[in-house]
Order: sequence, then C-alpha cells, then structure tokens
Amino acid sequence: MATIDLGKIKLVWRGTYNNSTAYVVDDLVAFTDTGVLSTYICVANSTGNNPSSGGTAHASWNYVSQGQAAETNASIRTKVEAATDSNVFTDADHTKLNGIETSATADQTGSEILALINSSTIATSGIITDGKGNVRSIPSNAQGGAYVGVAADAGKAIYISTGGVTLNNSVFSAGDAVSIINNSGSAQTITQGSGVTLYNTGDATTGNRTLAGRGMATVWFAAADVAYISGSGLS
Repeated sequence: MATIDLGKIKLVWRGTYNNSTAYVVDDLVAFTDTGVLSTYICVANSTGNNPSSGGTAHASWNYVSQGQAAETNASIRTKVEAATDSNVFTDADHTKLNGIETSATADQTGSEILALINSSTIATSGIITDGKGNVRSIPSNAQGGAYVGVAADAGKAIYISTGGVTLNNSVFSAGDAVSIINNSGSAQTITQGSGVTLYNTGDATTGNRTLAGRGMATVWFAAADVAYISGSGLS
C-alpha cells in the first residue's frame, strides 16, 4: 500500500486570477470583484469562470476571505454621526454654527439684551406686541356697571357705559396711564378713592370728577396715591 506524506498536502497559491488559466481543485487565487479584493479556493476544475460576480461566488469557487468595500467619506460620516456617543457635529449642527456671527459670544444676559435694544432702532414690517397686545393700539376694557380700576388697566381704555369708575390707592404705579371713555349719553363719575389725590389739570383742584356723555379722559399716575386727570367733557 502506498504511503502518503500528509505534510506535503497543501493548498496551491496561484496568485491573481487569470481568465485563461486552467484551475484545479484546491487552487487559491486573489480576485477583485466590483472593487473588492477577496481570496478564493477552487472547488471544481475551472477555466474562464471569474471566481465571483457582484459579490456572489461562482459554483467553481468558494470564498476563503471575502473583502469589504472601502469606506467613503460620506459613509464614515454617516456612521459616526449615528453613534450616540460620538460627540461630533452633524451637518445640521454645522449649518447652525455657520450662521453664527464671528463676533458672537456666550449667551447674553437680560441687561446686555436691553442695552442693545436701547442703542438700536427697531424696524419691522410686522406687528410689535407686548403683554397687553399691539403697542400701536389701546386695548379696551368694556364695563357695563360700576367699576373699580385694577392694575391690569394700565395702558388700556376703560370703556364704561354706566356706574362710573373708582380709582383706589396703591393699585397703579408711578408712570401708569389709564384712559376712561364714557360709552353713554349721560354723565358718569370718576371717583377719587380713599387715600388718593386726583388733580384736575384744568384748575388744579382735587376730588371726584364728572365725565360728560361721550367724554374721554386720561389719568396719569405720579405715584401709587397721586394722579393727574385731563380730558374732554371733564368737570
């Protein structure tokens, strides 16, 4: 019986695949398929059969080591950005950062923002509003009975149809202004509340005032307990 030296049985490396070479079982070759370099072993005698096509091995060949397509910059970036712990800027982040002025600093404080507003001219084609609404209009507080003014009336017009209006002490603050419009044809009383000094700018007298039918008056507060009133139809 013949003796076989197992130490001499080995695969045969044939180098880069050649389409005209006749390959036999256990031949090893290197072949690039769609840009990916892999190694293959011949499993059936083969001539003119590429080891693989489009990533699928030919029946005459098996993969020994299948290569991987080289990563592009775009594919690497996509994977890095998708990693939750990568701590990198995404394209969207870069877009935002590119929109920041080169002189921008840390978040501005309220006082810094106020200083910028005070030193600038505000120009807009839209509507500027505050807590009371459009700053170019005077909001109306319509009332159908005797009414006592509240702090929220500052900057508004009390549109009263009957019962008159009372202005009490420590309701309004210095600088507040309130308009009172008589929405009726009859006179109504504007009452100077307890502790309040209400000056009539027409004659410097103090006390309650009468607002004639369809009359209009404005009250300006110098302090929480001192106010000045002036208007049309006021006596």
